[in-house]
Amino acid sequence: MNEAVNYFTIQLNNWQLNTLQLNTSSPYIHLIGYSGGATVAELLTSHRCLKTCDVASIRTLARNLNTELLNQALHISVMPESLNPINMAKNLQYIPQIHFIVDDDQRVSPSISASFIALQSSNCAVIVNVKHADHKHGWAENWTNFLQNTPKC
Repeated sequence: MNEAVNYFTIQLNNWQLNTLQLNTSSPYIHLIGYSGGATVAELLTSHRCLKTCDVASIRTLARNLNTELLNQALHISVMPESLNPINMAKNLQYIPQIHFIVDDDQRVSPSISASFIALQSSNCAVIVNVKHADHKHGWAENWTNFLQNTPKC
């Protein structure tokens, strides 16, 4: 669980997104991330939106967007050079976001999502509770619903 998402990881993912975007006619990207991938999606959006922003929306599933709080809850140490999405929360407040969570998540509690949303002063980020799921199960069965829910500000 203690996976470091560092600057190199974000740069590599940014390069991959740029390469993929060359093969599409859309100028905008919709990012979806699960668990640690949600961490990457938020950090990548923050990076891509420093000057101009091509990220149209973010959807996260079972997300970890406050690595410090999660590490404290799980009693694990922080990885050196690891980036914490909570530090970029205000930069993302005008990006449409839906954060799908479960109350019964044994890894990432709803309070972690709430801590991220609390730092955003806009109405662009919402939390949606998913029934019949936990951190590892129930996400594939709800995939169509996740795609149909378009984040809006």
